[in-house]
Amino acid sequence: MNFGYYPGCALHGSSNDYEQSLRACLEALGVGLTEIDDWICCGATAAHSLNHKLSVALPARNLALAHAQGHAEMLAPCPMCSMQLLRAQRAMQADAVLSAEIAAIVEAESNGGPRVLNLIQILERIGLDALKAAVKQPLKDLKPACYYGCLLVRPPTVVEFDRWPGTTRRNAAARA
Repeated sequence: MNFGYYPGCALHGSSNDYEQSLRACLEALGVGLTEIDDWICCGATAAHSLNHKLSVALPARNLALAHAQGHAEMLAPCPMCSMQLLRAQRAMQADAVLSAEIAAIVEAESNGGPRVLNLIQILERIGLDALKAAVKQPLKDLKPACYYGCLLVRPPTVVEFDRWPGTTRRNAAARA
């Protein structure tokens, strides 16, 4: 498995420990990451509150770059970045005029861009059996409490993380 990789500002900065762990774990699981060349900040921290077109254009440029570099799927491990990329995709899919304006601003077409994935979606694809087989030192005495952050599942109209097309949250949970 190989995915395009959008690290965003935090994984090369304040969350570098997360990036190192992520890369080491995925490498051990046989997953390759190809960082998107010439990516820019997605604007997750402030652009959305300052200017709507800017909040779409910044992530749209990254989607266009990933598309141009041949990536059908792209890992965006930061929940804020992932959400911004998905929001931009949805906004451009819903509004052809906005999509054309954004393409002119970033001087590139994203053509919808790659499918944006988070780490849990990649781990799901790897599968529980492969994850178990990769364990080198079981931590059976630990009782972990996972915290993924609220942005993994919010806003549900954007991330659609735990939904199948045409289902409600209740019957999606029943399918799992």
